[in-house]
Amino acid sequence: NGASPLQGVYHAATTDSKGLQTDSLSGGMKIDLTTLLSGNLPSTNPLPAVPNYPVTGSNIIPKQVNGGNTVASLMKAPTWDIMKDFYDRSKQLENGSLVVKGASSDFTPAIAPVITDFRVLMGVRMKVTNLAAEKFTVFPCGKIAIAIANPYSYPLRWKDDLEVELVNQSPGSASPSRIWGNLTTKPPFISTREAAVFNKTVFRISPASLAPGEVRAYTMAGPVKRPVGSMSRIVVDLSAFGSSNPDDFNNCVELNNATEYVVSALKNKRIELDVRENNQTTIAAVELRLGGAGLLRRIERFEFDNGYFRATQRIFSIADASQITQPVPLALYSFQISQPGGEYKRDHLPATAEMGQRGSTLRTFADFNLQATRVRKPIASYNPPPYFSEVANSPSLLPADQPGGKTGAAFRKNLAILRWGRSQVIGGGKAILFSVPSQFSTLAQMQHADLTGDDQHASVGHQPGNAVGNSYASPFVKRNLTAQSRVSYELTGTGAGTTNTTTTYYDISHLLNTSLLDTYFFSTIPRTGTPVPENPTLLTLEAGNSTTDIKDPLIAASRLMVDGAFNVNSTDKNAWKAFLASAKHFNHTAGAVTQTDAAFPRGLEQTSPSADQPTGEEADSFTGYRRLTDSQLDVIALEISKQVRLRGPFVSISHFANRALATINTQPALSRSGALQSAIDESGANISFKGLKNGFSEISPSEDAVTLRWKNNGPSADYEGSDTQNRPADADSSHPDWAYTSLDNNFGTVASIVADQEMLKDATSIPEQGFRSTGIPGWLTQADVFQVIGASITARSDTFRVRAYGEAIDASGKTIAKAWCEAVVQRTPSYIDPTNTPTARGAQLSQLNKTHGRKYQIASFRWLSPQEI
Repeated sequence: NGASPLQGVYHAATTDSKGLQTDSLSGGMKIDLTTLLSGNLPSTNPLPAVPNYPVTGSNIIPKQVNGGNTVASLMKAPTWDIMKDFYDRSKQLENGSLVVKGASSDFTPAIAPVITDFRVLMGVRMKVTNLAAEKFTVFPCGKIAIAIANPYSYPLRWKDDLEVELVNQSPGSASPSRIWGNLTTKPPFISTREAAVFNKTVFRISPASLAPGEVRAYTMAGPVKRPVGSMSRIVVDLSAFGSSNPDDFNNCVELNNATEYVVSALKNKRIELDVRENNQTTIAAVELRLGGAGLLRRIERFEFDNGYFRATQRIFSIADASQITQPVPLALYSFQISQPGGEYKRDHLPATAEMGQRGSTLRTFADFNLQATRVRKPIASYNPPPYFSEVANSPSLLPADQPGGKTGAAFRKNLAILRWGRSQVIGGGKAILFSVPSQFSTLAQMQHADLTGDDQHASVGHQPGNAVGNSYASPFVKRNLTAQSRVSYELTGTGAGTTNTTTTYYDISHLLNTSLLDTYFFSTIPRTGTPVPENPTLLTLEAGNSTTDIKDPLIAASRLMVDGAFNVNSTDKNAWKAFLASAKHFNHTAGAVTQTDAAFPRGLEQTSPSADQPTGEEADSFTGYRRLTDSQLDVIALEISKQVRLRGPFVSISHFANRALATINTQPALSRSGALQSAIDESGANISFKGLKNGFSEISPSEDAVTLRWKNNGPSADYEGSDTQNRPADADSSHPDWAYTSLDNNFGTVASIVADQEMLKDATSIPEQGFRSTGIPGWLTQADVFQVIGASITARSDTFRVRAYGEAIDASGKTIAKAWCEAVVQRTPSYIDPTNTPTARGAQLSQLNKTHGRKYQIASFRWLSPQEI
């Protein structure tokens, strides 16, 4: 209509906006975490109206609201103490390094490297004691390799030994994995009830450090002999992979065996050796500890099940045995963090397997916590996700040639040149996932804290590692819920028997956002010196004793206003674009040159620069960060305005941040993620839901898709085959958890984690599983954006520009004079009825204040000329 650009955004943007720090969800003023976390947490709650007030030992997600239980009434973590420890983490750096620290209890997290790869090689050394009499003995041999990575933005140093142990968790009725074949006694590998290769074998890594994002592999560099019947603790040193001669299987743990065998007494009159167990399953946990005490990582219930033992079988004559004097491998079990990339089908899965089986396609970086101290095997998973499992047993990969002593190509594959972050990247692959902020100005920076937990533990693996501020729906919980009781099974080792444990799974992001984003803020007011916020967008009001009051966590919000507050209910694309463009001209420490594009880095300490178009595969996307061009900002702003119209009006910031609670059948798009995340994805900055828009130059949406499947009326088995007998029973027959067909009675399936089973079988819902690259540092998340804009957003406007027009008319009705005026009206922290202080809330308020709320004042007034209209 010929309006100027300024006139076009008249109702959407203003230079006069000032916002109050009010709790739009629960009423009252926000509570200052800068003051609370900078000192010691209080031991009692001074504000009972806020059920999750930061008190030492208390939960961030309230157990009770208004006297009634919440969905989190049984949660043990996350606690405010965990957030406090994270807030102080940068102050605990030693010479610029983060120091490894064990979990002090079940309800605290550790600071530790990630176990990205764990391998167990099982084999045998034969010794002919009398060739003429065809007498021989066999000694079980075992060797491990482990890769550990630093997911943090600072060097990670351990000052005491790291200890790795394989802990037997097999059912009591089972005799776990051992050499079987046609021997009369079976020397064991994994057991706690008898002498075994790995029974109380502790592998030790000497004090060292990892650079930010670095990954390093270790294995045995020398042989260790265990005496007959040994059940005592032994310590085995590990060395860096490149210096440990990883091809040499002589560098193993060997258990002496006093039993002597005679070939003529054996079935088929030959030596037939294989690896198996005598019942349903062999299960072991991998524990990483600090100095033998502090728990760093516990990954539970890895399967070493080899029912299909014939593939491991090796046949020897006594003449062969006399020539094979060194250990020979029989079976290799590998467990790797499931990562994006296309090589699983090409290099790891059998030809008959499908992508998605064995945990080969998961949203590892979005749905799982790679900081987790405790990783469990949920529902009916074969192995604990997000670990991908692989078994190698062919002679081509595990050679038994004379004289033996070779580990084989499968054992050393990918460990000499490590990959971490994306499986196709070879060499130098680093991934920096978590920052250590030195200063907090937005709650979204808490996405780097390990604020996961459930009814059993803190720091769990089946929740997002970057929880605060994000909003992707959890696969463990139905879309219309934030918590769901489900059954997790354990095999008993007898037939198809199981023990069933009811476990509550949580949408931790939704619950944390609701608990934090509206009620708390960071004032950035220093503890000492002049009480002026270090965040320049926070303005100090003169009312009250500012020196004292502004450092009170309950009062600070009433003494501060946000300069340039932005109402997330805006539907004006240009207003959103201008607001997001405030992130332009930011110079990141990893940037080579000054860049004008808007920066939304996962962390300020990322070590690689951004790319003009993110690759999704290289350093820019795993140790780098994201920038957005003007055209990308334009499209995102348009998508945000669409989402606001679809979902708004938003009555709180957590309402804006969180996904809608609705069934996947009725509102899949609204329950998939929050408004901002959906807008980012659908803009093509990442990958859109249908894969038609792709912001990455080296990611194929079709190859990156998560492909968990439905097969034969149930979730597809991780080890798929034609077996149907001895399938374990489901807790709910209408909701199958176990696969119906499997390979040799291995009915476990990672697909069982999906609560909304439509995502496994309905064509329209299958894409709801998302993409494997979701959440990598180069994938722009709404928490990344909230880190930049979070301190300035509100769910309502507090500043209003009001214009009025008046005219004088003579007796004939002719206009003889016109006048225009403009007033800027500002809401203030003070209530209309001064009997209530600005911090009062709820039942404390007088009826007048309940009805009319806070005062408004005219901040400015002026007369306008006709040219300004």
